[in-house]
Amino acid sequence: MVTAKLVLWTYHNPTKKGYPIKVLVTKNRKTKPYNLKLYSSLEDWNTEAMEPKKSHPRYLFVRKQVRKIKGRIEELLEDAYDKRWSKEQFIEALDGAEQSKKSSPKFFEFGDKRVQELKDSGRNGTAKMYASCLSILRAYNLGQDISIEDVNYTFLNNFKLAELNKGTSPNSLGTYLKIYRAIFNEAIHRSLVTKENYPFSRGLIPKKTKTPKRNISKADIKKLEDATNLSGNRLHARNYYLLMFYFGGMDLIDISNLTKDHLSKNRIKYFRTKLENGGNEIDLKVFKKAKKIIDFYSVNNSKYLFPITSSLENYDEYYRQYNAIKYHLNKLGQELGIELKLTSKTARHSFSTIGKRLYTDPEMLKELMGHEGNEVADVYKDRFPQADRDKAHWKIIET
Repeated sequence: MVTAKLVLWTYHNPTKKGYPIKVLVTKNRKTKPYNLKLYSSLEDWNTEAMEPKKSHPRYLFVRKQVRKIKGRIEELLEDAYDKRWSKEQFIEALDGAEQSKKSSPKFFEFGDKRVQELKDSGRNGTAKMYASCLSILRAYNLGQDISIEDVNYTFLNNFKLAELNKGTSPNSLGTYLKIYRAIFNEAIHRSLVTKENYPFSRGLIPKKTKTPKRNISKADIKKLEDATNLSGNRLHARNYYLLMFYFGGMDLIDISNLTKDHLSKNRIKYFRTKLENGGNEIDLKVFKKAKKIIDFYSVNNSKYLFPITSSLENYDEYYRQYNAIKYHLNKLGQELGIELKLTSKTARHSFSTIGKRLYTDPEMLKELMGHEGNEVADVYKDRFPQADRDKAHWKIIET
C-alpha cells in the first residue's frame, strides 16, 4: 500500500531559501521524495502541524500551498489504494496536478511580455517603469514566478505591508500597485484570467499623500531667462528647461522627438509620448521667446528640431542624455539661487501651478498640457478657440 507524507527535508545543508519541503511517497518500505519547490527554515517550520509558522517570510502563501498539497495527497491516497498504484504512479498523479497548476498563465512572464510590447511600440519610458516595478514584486516573491490567479488580494496586501514596513512611501507603493493593476487588467482583456479573480478592491492602493512643492515661480523662470555667460551643457540644459515650460510643460522625451514637420506656421502640433494612445493632439503657438531657442538650433541638418537623441531612434542614448541634462539643470539651479531642485518635471508642475493661480480654466489647462482624461467625454467636447488658447498660454509664460 502506498503512503505519503509531507516533510521538511533537513538531510542536506539548507539553500539561501531554507530547507526544501517534500512529499515522501513510500511503498514496500521503499521511499521516493517529490520536491514541491517550497522552502522554510527550521525556525519558521511547525514540525507537528507540518506547516510554516507565522514567522515565515511567506507564511500565507506557503501555508496555502502546503494545505492544498495535503488535501491532494488525501484524495490521491484513496485512488492509490483502490487502483493499487506504485509510488511512481502516485508521484505522477501528484505531479500532474501540480503541472496543471503550473501551466496556468504566469504573472511575471506576462508582465515581461508587456514590457517588450511597450518597447516595440516605442514607449520605452513606460517599459522601463514596468520593468522596475515588476523587479520589486519579483524580489518579494523570492525570484519565483506566480500564476496570475494567485496574484490575489492577500498576496498583494502582504506585499503592501512588507513595503510599508521597509519605509516605502505610500506614493511610490501606489505607483507599483497601479502598474500591477494595469498588467492584471491587460491579462483580463486577453482572457488569461477572469474578472472574478480581480484583486484590486478599494483600499488596496494607498491614497496619495501631499508631496513637497514641485514648482518654481515666474521670478525663477526670469532668472533662467536672464542667465548670461552660459555655454556647453549648462546652456543646453537651460534652453531645454525653458522650452518645456514654454510648450505647456512638455516632457523632455517629446522635446527629443520633435521634428521640423511638427513646426508649421509658427505653431507646434504633437501627441504626448507618455499617453498610450497619444491622447488628443496638442496645438501650441510658438511665441518669440521659444522661437529664439528653436532658431539657435536651426543650423543642424537633422530632421529633428533639437540635438538630443530621439527616444524613438535610440532610447538608451536618449536616457543617457536625459540624465546629463538633469544633472546640469540641478547644478544650474543651485548657481542661480533657485531654491527648488530643477528637474524635467518641475517645468510641467510650474506651468500647471502658475496657470491655476491665474485662474485658468481647468479644461483650458488640459488642452495646453495634454492631460489624459475621459476619452468618451473628450470626443464630444469642443476645443477652445485658438485665439483663446494662445491668450491663456501667453499669460502663463510671460515674465
